[in-house]
Amino acid sequence: MTRLLYSEDPGRLEFTAKVVRLDRIEDIPVAVTDRTAFFPEGGGQPGDSGWLGDTPVTTTTYDDGEALHWLEGEPEFRPGDVIEGRVDGEVRRDHAQQHTAQHLLSALLYNAHDLDTLSFHLGRESSHIDLDASPGDLSDEFLDGVETEVNLRVMENIPVSVTLAPGDPPTRLRGKSTEEIRGELRVVEIGDALDASACCGTHTRSTGEIGPVAFLGTTTVRGRIRLFFLAGSRALDHYRRGIRDLGNIASMTGTGTGEAVERVERLLRENDALGDRSKLLEVSLARCHAQTLFPRLDESGLLRARWASEDVPGADHPRMVAAHLPADRPWILLAAVSEGDSAKITLARSPAEGEDLTGVPLSIFRCLGGRGGGTPDMIRGAMESSDFEAFADELRSHLESRTDSDG
Repeated sequence: MTRLLYSEDPGRLEFTAKVVRLDRIEDIPVAVTDRTAFFPEGGGQPGDSGWLGDTPVTTTTYDDGEALHWLEGEPEFRPGDVIEGRVDGEVRRDHAQQHTAQHLLSALLYNAHDLDTLSFHLGRESSHIDLDASPGDLSDEFLDGVETEVNLRVMENIPVSVTLAPGDPPTRLRGKSTEEIRGELRVVEIGDALDASACCGTHTRSTGEIGPVAFLGTTTVRGRIRLFFLAGSRALDHYRRGIRDLGNIASMTGTGTGEAVERVERLLRENDALGDRSKLLEVSLARCHAQTLFPRLDESGLLRARWASEDVPGADHPRMVAAHLPADRPWILLAAVSEGDSAKITLARSPAEGEDLTGVPLSIFRCLGGRGGGTPDMIRGAMESSDFEAFADELRSHLESRTDSDG
């Protein structure tokens, strides 16, 4: 059994221990020591990271009474060595802030609103709790009120204590699950009566050390509400980024921060309107090009068009032009949208045209260095701009020879 020093002294970050065993799990070196201040993953909280000797510890897990330190690289120490261990204090503080914030939040929801916390997860980016509530039960106004209450209790700087109690869980505990309790029953209390929970995790010494708590929003998971939140430095960074981003948006839109959201909403509406108008203009241009192009249909049935990329809405323009050509007349459209030395190629046929474009036309295209493919009705790809004329000539020769064969 690994002696868990963090459970006896949550603030301890440095320790001396004897190496009991070195293993490899999934080709990753893992060290077991006779005691550790590293918190092993559990109760929704990630494991601690830090160093054993000079070797980085990426995380810590717990298995059958032993704390497993997952190492980054091969260690210099061996079984039987006595080594120094050091927990990453910044990571420990962050995890303690998130976890204690969860205790406080869950206690307020349970005590004041009879809402049970079903599960908790402390993530790298944010944390969340799953609540015994259905979609629509928690309004924005309700969540704003809870967020305010949590932060008020943070500012009261209420003591947080940890006690070890043998035997069955006392009836005063919030929640019923004690599945992940290690050794003696470990009870985390906030104040004299605000909360008492069985928990194996690390916590701050008072609510004031949690720092600000920010709600990020909710989602629905398996019919229940999942509430996302940040605490401490994470919440501060979140507010700082939000204020900075809002200031940048206000500057870009030429408004004050109070009017920035309204201005952006108006710009988005205007952008949608411009997008609709742009689509109409694209269709109108395609129809115009089709009307101009069709009279140029040669005896082979080939229509040829070439546009610079800056003169058309995009590489999809040839397909739109083909859609406006007469469907009851046989024709094959070869169109290129050129940009520099490259040309995006579209080869399309009318419903009245019997030529399979994946046959000889595609073979000619690829023989000339073209890259792409498609269906019997349409081929799309790219080739060097300088090869376009050769492709057009070869394709016309093929279509003419087909016409001659038909007599």
